[in-house]
Amino acid sequence: MRRVISSIVTMSESYPEHAIEVTRVPRTTNASLVRRLVRESRGHDAAIVFGAVGFREAYSDLVAAAILGRRRQTVLVTECVWEPTSRSFERLIGFRTPESRDASPPPRRAFRAAVQLIDSPTVHYCVESTDELESFPATWGVDPARVHFTPFCYWVDDTQPVPTPNGSVFAGGDSLRDYRALLAAAPSIDAKVVIGTHLPLTSAPANVEAGPLPSSRFDAEFRAASVVVVPLVASSLRTAGQQTYLSAMALGKPLVVTDSPGVRDYVRDRETGLIVPPDDAAELAAAVRWLLDPANAAAVERMTQTAREVARSTYSRDAYFGRLFTLVNDVIGAR
Repeated sequence: MRRVISSIVTMSESYPEHAIEVTRVPRTTNASLVRRLVRESRGHDAAIVFGAVGFREAYSDLVAAAILGRRRQTVLVTECVWEPTSRSFERLIGFRTPESRDASPPPRRAFRAAVQLIDSPTVHYCVESTDELESFPATWGVDPARVHFTPFCYWVDDTQPVPTPNGSVFAGGDSLRDYRALLAAAPSIDAKVVIGTHLPLTSAPANVEAGPLPSSRFDAEFRAASVVVVPLVASSLRTAGQQTYLSAMALGKPLVVTDSPGVRDYVRDRETGLIVPPDDAAELAAAVRWLLDPANAAAVERMTQTAREVARSTYSRDAYFGRLFTLVNDVIGAR
């Protein structure tokens, strides 16, 4: 039985099917998290840390990964959804993120240098798309042999009943979202469109309600919608939106997602959702209207049933953790 220490507290303590025991380090304070990961990692075969921490968390998991890597401890950094700039820093200096960002800028030297401080031969990076197996090492200057595709999961509660669809279209989220095509498509969609986002949107049509939503209403609108749209920036170096579109699939919601990095790793066009070209309001509107058309109800039901089965069997939280533990065993075995 291999022992793993992890800052991901949602893991269970034992995974006998993978011969793994987990020591979970609670996320109390940033300094405490680093201290405990470093101190208690001795006697463990590997550490799994959360790569999506940011400015507010003082990059605590990544600091621990750098220290453990210097001690030649095997480290898996999960969810390496890193951008070449810091949105938190931009907010700090008063930069307003627009309703979309056309392309990822080249990495600032400081951010690439920071990754080099984390990197060592025993640190491995988990990315969430096959596209990033090439783009991630090229962007951050790490060994491609230590970059691994670990498909992500949904976190929505799928044990609660899904309400009867209310006829609306829902889109939400901030990360790498591009709402311009949806705003342009909305006037030709005979339905209310709700967009839950902190991004400043302009010129919303009459049938669009847009702006920040409390988490309870965000969840309620998502669950009650007849169609979920996930409009993403196409020219990005990383993936985004997986949790939203996988959650829609798990709940059996008709789904439209723009063709962006990683989307086709999870969504099968016209089998589990509809994939439309980016920046194409006409195609997006046509896809939404097709899903809302009662004449297509049988075909939509087949699609959503397939999506639900695929999501719950392949992209559950336990399946995701299982992929991480398989990787741990492979990496330790290779060493």
